[in-house]
Amino acid sequence: MTINITNTEIQFPSVGKAFSQNTTISVAANMREALKEIADINTDEAVITVNSPVIIVPEEQLKEEDATALYNLSITETDEELLVVQQPIEAIKTVALFAVSKDLNTVIEDHFKKYEFSHIGIQNLADAVPTNENAAKESVAKVLSLKNQLLSAFFCDGVMYAYAFKQGRLNFFNRYEASNAHDCAYMLLSVWKQLGYSQLKDELALSGEVLFMNDLKELLGEFIKKVN
Repeated sequence: MTINITNTEIQFPSVGKAFSQNTTISVAANMREALKEIADINTDEAVITVNSPVIIVPEEQLKEEDATALYNLSITETDEELLVVQQPIEAIKTVALFAVSKDLNTVIEDHFKKYEFSHIGIQNLADAVPTNENAAKESVAKVLSLKNQLLSAFFCDGVMYAYAFKQGRLNFFNRYEASNAHDCAYMLLSVWKQLGYSQLKDELALSGEVLFMNDLKELLGEFIKKVN
């Protein structure tokens, strides 16, 4: 079973149900109430996707015992007691670190025999890189042969993830609040300048869902020729 936690809902795609979150109580309490409403739920296995703040660390620089301390030093947005989750991205030899509340983990643990947390932004990033050794070699060869560079931006649940690769490795990654077209355009153009990309030759690819996508493309198109 897949369970998606967004800012406003807890979604159960496999049974076609979604429950609005009560903002006066915790996500864990909302999850507990949602699980009560679903009859005959399959408790064998679950994947819970979240959209929390995330950092990416080269795997050779990460010691498992240091993951929680490293995350807490980098992310200071909550007072909740957190469980830090490690999600490897094997094709680019990095590990994503994100967190869920320990209370939410307890609720999930009480309901499912086997479960894992996954990050929706990291899933999108992972889909953009090879998934096996042969594909990795082919992809790296293609990247090395390309003259044009690509910056990607993925939108989900009020958040924008921007990332770029260079020679088969992650060259840039960041997470931004996506509140309006002008702010997102400013942030993407700043990244574009930081990476030294060409306004005429290189490409900016936008994906995901955001209400102002057309306005954003129009704003970016004033400065970048290839916006898709």
